Amino acid sequence: MNILTYYTESHKQLFERFFKASIDRSGEFTICATYEDKLEGGTFQTPQWYSAVKKKPEIVLRYMQSNTGRFVFSDVDVIQVQPIKKEIEVLLDKYDAVFQDEKHDMHVNSGFYAMNINETTLRFMKQVVQQYDQYCGGALVIKV
Repeated sequence: MNILTYYTESHKQLFERFFKASIDRSGEFTICATYEDKLEGGTFQTPQWYSAVKKKPEIVLRYMQSNTGRFVFSDVDVIQVQPIKKEIEVLLDKYDAVFQDEKHDMHVNSGFYAMNINETTLRFMKQVVQQYDQYCGGALVIKV
């Protein structure tokens, strides 16, 4: 299964030293990374950070439009410390998409999720991309 990630110069060391190392060590996923050195997006909730965060669903949608099966998306500040692929596969056998829960506010975390690629999830991700500017800083509710 592929694990997608997107990172900028500010997170390059996180990718190289921690994320990639932990994923490679696990042997469970193939990394599909998108790196952008022209966009500095490391300071939380700055305009540059929002620009970088907004690119994530665009990259995921492009991947979904040219692939089949299932995938995981992860930010590079996540490391894998134990096997997780089997658990994700079991969940994706039951659900089209699974997200990390934001315990404090009933939102999903866009930094770690998995999806089956199908018409429903494609429609969902297209709506995320189209409505993203309405979301920044608030709750995005999408009916699919």
